[in-house]
Amino acid sequence: MSISIDIPSLVEQQRFVISQQTEEAISKLRSCQNAPVIQPPADWPAIQQYGRNHLSGFDEYQPPHCDIVRAYFAAFQSAFPEYSSDDSLAKLLRLSDSRRIRAYKSGKESVPYGVWDRFLVMTGRKTQEVIPVFAYMSI
Repeated sequence: MSISIDIPSLVEQQRFVISQQTEEAISKLRSCQNAPVIQPPADWPAIQQYGRNHLSGFDEYQPPHCDIVRAYFAAFQSAFPEYSSDDSLAKLLRLSDSRRIRAYKSGKESVPYGVWDRFLVMTGRKTQEVIPVFAYMSI
């Protein structure tokens, strides 16, 4: 007597995993609608003087002025005590250490598009990009 075990193909396994992860992502996106609103502090700088290109997409992006970086990061860090240290904020933004955060705040370094884009999404200033799956490659 032989035993037969049907194992799904690699593509079917990929499709299943992606489907599960997609359902988790949809659930996370739905929970975003319930995020709290953070009011800017009284000493919020007049950021309109800096324009809006720091809110643009990749093609038109200009790094934010350090005044904007300091103000946005400070407002976020005061609203979420678990990210009040530059080290914890760096980890949230997937940076290697807090030196980058300090360099962005001081203006010694410009915030790269990917880091700023992630921060804007996390703070409701920008929608997340949803990238379509064009195909399941079995190669």
